Amino acid sequence: LLLVFCLLSPVSAVSLAAGPEFLVSWQASSYTPYFYQGKALPTNNSNVTVALELLDSKRPVDISKKVIRWYLDNGLYQSGSGLKTITFKVDLLKRGGYQLKVSLPNFNGLEIEHLTIVPVVAPEVIIDAPYYGGFIKPGLNLFRSLFYFFNIENINQLSAVWTANGLKTASPVPNPDILELNVPVSAVDNSVNLNVNVKNKKSNFEFADNSKIFNVVP
Repeated sequence: LLLVFCLLSPVSAVSLAAGPEFLVSWQASSYTPYFYQGKALPTNNSNVTVALELLDSKRPVDISKKVIRWYLDNGLYQSGSGLKTITFKVDLLKRGGYQLKVSLPNFNGLEIEHLTIVPVVAPEVIIDAPYYGGFIKPGLNLFRSLFYFFNIENINQLSAVWTANGLKTASPVPNPDILELNVPVSAVDNSVNLNVNVKNKKSNFEFADNSKIFNVVP
Protein backbone atom coordinates (compact mmCIF):
# COMPACT_ATOMS: atom_id res chain seq x y z
CA LEU A 1 0.00 0.00 0.00
CA LEU A 2 2.83 2.39 0.82
CA LEU A 3 4.45 1.71 -2.55
CA VAL A 4 1.20 2.40 -4.40
CA PHE A 5 0.77 5.70 -2.53
CA CYS A 6 4.33 6.77 -3.35
CA LEU A 7 3.78 6.02 -7.03
CA LEU A 8 0.50 7.91 -7.23
CA SER A 9 1.28 10.95 -5.13
CA PRO A 10 3.53 12.75 -7.70
CA VAL A 11 0.75 12.49 -10.31
CA SER A 12 -1.78 13.94 -7.87
CA ALA A 13 0.59 16.77 -7.02
CA VAL A 14 0.95 17.67 -10.70
CA SER A 15 -2.82 17.60 -11.30
CA LEU A 16 -3.38 19.95 -8.37
CA ALA A 17 -0.66 22.40 -9.34
CA ALA A 18 -1.92 25.96 -9.64
CA GLY A 19 -1.84 27.53 -13.09
CA PRO A 20 -3.36 30.40 -15.07
CA GLU A 21 -7.12 30.60 -14.63
CA PHE A 22 -9.39 32.24 -17.19
CA LEU A 23 -12.42 34.15 -15.97
CA VAL A 24 -14.63 34.58 -19.04
CA SER A 25 -18.05 36.19 -18.71
CA TRP A 26 -20.61 37.16 -21.32
CA GLN A 27 -23.77 39.23 -21.42
CA ALA A 28 -26.53 39.28 -24.04
CA SER A 29 -28.70 42.24 -24.95
CA SER A 30 -31.95 40.23 -25.06
CA TYR A 31 -35.02 41.21 -23.05
CA THR A 32 -36.21 39.50 -19.86
CA PRO A 33 -38.88 40.48 -17.30
CA TYR A 34 -37.65 42.76 -14.51
CA PHE A 35 -38.01 40.04 -11.85
CA TYR A 36 -36.08 37.41 -13.79
CA GLN A 37 -32.94 36.44 -11.88
CA GLY A 38 -31.41 34.12 -14.44
CA LYS A 39 -29.04 34.93 -17.27
CA ALA A 40 -30.38 36.74 -20.33
CA LEU A 41 -29.67 34.35 -23.21
CA PRO A 42 -28.90 35.50 -26.74
CA THR A 43 -31.18 34.78 -29.63
CA ASN A 44 -30.54 35.32 -33.33
CA ASN A 45 -29.33 38.88 -34.01
CA SER A 46 -28.55 39.55 -30.33
CA ASN A 47 -25.43 41.45 -29.35
CA VAL A 48 -23.17 39.54 -26.97
CA THR A 49 -20.40 41.23 -24.98
CA VAL A 50 -17.61 39.02 -23.66
CA ALA A 51 -15.05 40.01 -21.03
CA LEU A 52 -11.86 38.33 -19.85
CA GLU A 53 -9.80 38.40 -16.69
CA LEU A 54 -6.82 36.18 -15.98
CA LEU A 55 -5.64 34.88 -12.62
CA ASP A 56 -2.31 33.29 -11.83
CA SER A 57 -1.88 31.69 -8.42
CA LYS A 58 -5.30 33.20 -7.61
CA ARG A 59 -4.04 36.74 -8.27
CA PRO A 60 -5.10 39.08 -11.13
CA VAL A 61 -2.61 39.27 -13.99
CA ASP A 62 -1.93 42.40 -16.02
CA ILE A 63 -2.53 41.32 -19.63
CA SER A 64 -2.99 44.81 -21.03
CA LYS A 65 0.11 44.36 -23.20
CA LYS A 66 -0.43 40.71 -24.07
CA VAL A 67 -1.77 39.62 -27.45
CA ILE A 68 -5.25 38.15 -26.98
CA ARG A 69 -7.01 36.21 -29.72
CA TRP A 70 -10.72 35.46 -29.82
CA TYR A 71 -12.21 32.66 -31.93
CA LEU A 72 -15.84 31.87 -32.79
CA ASP A 73 -16.43 28.30 -33.94
CA ASN A 74 -12.69 27.88 -34.61
CA GLY A 75 -12.52 30.95 -36.85
CA LEU A 76 -10.43 33.93 -35.70
CA TYR A 77 -12.86 36.72 -34.81
CA GLN A 78 -10.63 39.41 -33.33
CA SER A 79 -7.06 39.78 -32.12
CA GLY A 80 -5.16 42.56 -30.45
CA SER A 81 -2.94 43.70 -27.61
CA GLY A 82 -4.87 43.84 -24.33
CA LEU A 83 -8.13 42.94 -26.09
CA LYS A 84 -9.98 41.85 -22.96
CA THR A 85 -13.48 42.67 -24.21
CA ILE A 86 -15.23 41.93 -27.49
CA THR A 87 -18.78 42.25 -28.80
CA PHE A 88 -20.28 40.08 -31.51
CA LYS A 89 -23.71 39.75 -33.10
CA VAL A 90 -25.38 36.36 -33.29
CA ASP A 91 -25.89 35.28 -36.89
CA LEU A 92 -29.49 35.50 -38.07
CA LEU A 93 -29.61 31.79 -38.90
CA LYS A 94 -27.39 30.46 -36.11
CA ARG A 95 -28.62 27.40 -34.21
CA GLY A 96 -27.40 25.74 -31.05
CA GLY A 97 -24.62 28.02 -29.88
CA TYR A 98 -21.12 29.31 -30.42
CA GLN A 99 -17.89 27.68 -29.34
CA LEU A 100 -15.95 30.64 -28.00
CA LYS A 101 -12.19 30.32 -27.54
CA VAL A 102 -9.79 32.87 -26.12
CA SER A 103 -6.05 32.39 -26.52
CA LEU A 104 -2.92 34.09 -25.20
CA PRO A 105 -0.18 32.93 -27.60
CA ASN A 106 2.68 34.14 -25.39
CA PHE A 107 2.04 33.92 -21.67
CA ASN A 108 5.36 33.35 -19.96
CA GLY A 109 6.59 31.68 -23.14
CA LEU A 110 3.58 29.38 -23.48
CA GLU A 111 0.28 29.49 -25.37
CA ILE A 112 -2.71 29.15 -23.07
CA GLU A 113 -6.36 29.04 -24.08
CA HIS A 114 -9.87 28.59 -22.75
CA LEU A 115 -13.06 27.24 -24.34
CA THR A 116 -16.65 28.07 -23.43
CA ILE A 117 -20.06 27.70 -25.07
CA VAL A 118 -22.37 30.66 -25.66
CA PRO A 119 -25.87 29.24 -26.26
CA VAL A 120 -28.28 30.60 -28.83
CA VAL A 121 -31.96 30.14 -27.97
CA ALA A 122 -35.34 30.95 -29.48
CA PRO A 123 -37.51 33.68 -27.93
CA GLU A 124 -40.16 32.44 -25.47
CA VAL A 125 -43.52 33.57 -24.14
CA ILE A 126 -45.24 32.23 -21.03
CA ILE A 127 -48.92 32.71 -20.10
CA ASP A 128 -49.15 33.79 -16.49
CA ALA A 129 -52.52 33.64 -14.73
CA PRO A 130 -53.38 33.95 -11.01
CA TYR A 131 -55.92 31.12 -11.10
CA TYR A 132 -55.14 28.11 -8.93
CA GLY A 133 -55.46 24.79 -10.69
CA GLY A 134 -56.31 26.45 -13.99
CA PHE A 135 -59.90 27.23 -12.96
CA ILE A 136 -61.57 30.45 -14.07
CA LYS A 137 -65.07 31.82 -13.51
CA PRO A 138 -67.58 33.67 -15.69
CA GLY A 139 -66.88 37.37 -15.93
CA LEU A 140 -63.67 39.29 -16.39
CA ASN A 141 -60.48 37.25 -16.15
CA LEU A 142 -57.01 38.75 -16.35
CA PHE A 143 -54.08 37.07 -18.09
CA ARG A 144 -50.52 38.21 -18.65
CA SER A 145 -47.81 37.03 -21.00
CA LEU A 146 -44.15 37.08 -19.99
CA PHE A 147 -41.56 37.59 -22.72
CA TYR A 148 -38.04 36.19 -22.73
CA PHE A 149 -35.03 36.65 -25.02
CA PHE A 150 -36.47 38.96 -27.68
CA ASN A 151 -34.19 41.64 -29.14
CA ILE A 152 -36.22 44.54 -27.80
CA GLU A 153 -35.81 47.38 -25.33
CA ASN A 154 -39.41 47.32 -24.11
CA ILE A 155 -42.53 45.21 -24.67
CA ASN A 156 -44.22 47.86 -26.82
CA GLN A 157 -41.91 46.71 -29.60
CA LEU A 158 -43.83 43.43 -29.64
CA SER A 159 -47.22 42.58 -31.10
CA ALA A 160 -49.38 39.91 -29.49
CA VAL A 161 -52.41 38.09 -30.89
CA TRP A 162 -54.59 36.29 -28.35
CA THR A 163 -57.12 33.59 -29.25
CA ALA A 164 -59.61 31.70 -27.10
CA ASN A 165 -60.71 28.33 -28.51
CA GLY A 166 -59.31 29.42 -31.86
CA LEU A 167 -61.20 32.72 -31.98
CA LYS A 168 -59.27 35.96 -31.94
CA THR A 169 -60.06 37.94 -28.82
CA ALA A 170 -59.47 41.65 -28.36
CA SER A 171 -58.57 43.26 -25.06
CA PRO A 172 -59.40 46.86 -24.16
CA VAL A 173 -55.94 47.07 -22.61
CA PRO A 174 -53.38 48.27 -25.22
CA ASN A 175 -50.41 46.51 -23.59
CA PRO A 176 -49.26 43.46 -25.60
CA ASP A 177 -48.69 41.49 -22.40
CA ILE A 178 -52.21 41.88 -20.92
CA LEU A 179 -55.47 40.19 -21.85
CA GLU A 180 -58.79 40.91 -20.18
CA LEU A 181 -61.08 38.05 -21.19
CA ASN A 182 -64.81 38.25 -20.52
CA VAL A 183 -66.03 34.67 -20.05
CA PRO A 184 -69.80 34.12 -20.54
CA VAL A 185 -71.92 32.14 -18.08
CA SER A 186 -72.70 29.68 -20.85
CA ALA A 187 -69.05 28.56 -20.77
CA VAL A 188 -69.43 26.96 -17.31
CA ASP A 189 -68.30 23.29 -17.25
CA ASN A 190 -66.38 23.85 -20.48
CA SER A 191 -62.74 24.65 -21.13
CA VAL A 192 -61.03 27.62 -22.72
CA ASN A 193 -57.90 26.98 -24.77
CA LEU A 194 -56.04 30.26 -24.56
CA ASN A 195 -53.23 30.96 -27.01
CA VAL A 196 -50.90 33.91 -27.47
CA ASN A 197 -48.74 34.48 -30.53
CA VAL A 198 -46.02 37.09 -30.18
CA LYS A 199 -43.58 38.60 -32.65
CA ASN A 200 -41.03 41.36 -32.81
CA LYS A 201 -42.46 44.18 -34.92
CA LYS A 202 -39.02 44.77 -36.46
CA SER A 203 -38.05 41.18 -37.18
CA ASN A 204 -40.04 38.36 -38.76
CA PHE A 205 -37.44 35.94 -37.40
CA GLU A 206 -38.39 36.62 -33.78
CA PHE A 207 -41.64 35.03 -32.69
CA ALA A 208 -43.01 32.72 -30.04
CA ASP A 209 -46.35 31.25 -29.01
CA ASN A 210 -47.82 29.42 -26.05
CA SER A 211 -51.10 27.82 -25.08
CA LYS A 212 -52.82 27.03 -21.83
CA ILE A 213 -56.16 25.36 -21.03
CA PHE A 214 -58.45 26.76 -18.34
CA ASN A 215 -61.60 25.13 -16.99
CA VAL A 216 -64.64 27.33 -16.38
CA VAL A 217 -66.39 26.70 -13.06
CA PRO A 218 -69.42 28.39 -11.47
